[in-house]
Amino acid sequence: MPRSRGGKQRGAEDLVELGVERLGARGDGIAVHGGEPIFLPFTVPGDRVRTRLGARRRGGREGRVVEWLDSGKGRATPPCPHFGRCGGCALQHLDLASYRAFKLGVLPPLSNGSASIPAWCSRCGPYRRCGDVRSWG
Repeated sequence: MPRSRGGKQRGAEDLVELGVERLGARGDGIAVHGGEPIFLPFTVPGDRVRTRLGARRRGGREGRVVEWLDSGKGRATPPCPHFGRCGGCALQHLDLASYRAFKLGVLPPLSNGSASIPAWCSRCGPYRRCGDVRSWG
């Protein structure tokens, strides 16, 4: 049986079934287990997954998906064949509407509510890290 770094045996007791409730600020899906958030990369709200609980990190624990039980509505096929391996893009698994909602949800706290994104940058498309940002102030 595999062992963790602390020498404790790991087994089925480390696996939990979770439902992803929302996306965190870094784009990880967040589920709750035992009253604490579990951060699950590459998941979307509505996903049901079997997860191996990992290390504690600020405000919760890391989780690693070992089995997908059901997919949430906001999931899309990532356009890049390297998605999930290279680490360059964390949100390509979101459909366009979910991606826009996530990005617009992050922008107001950064801009004190004084900016909007009326359109995505026509040079880069919706999955690049640029946009047409305009200030109202």
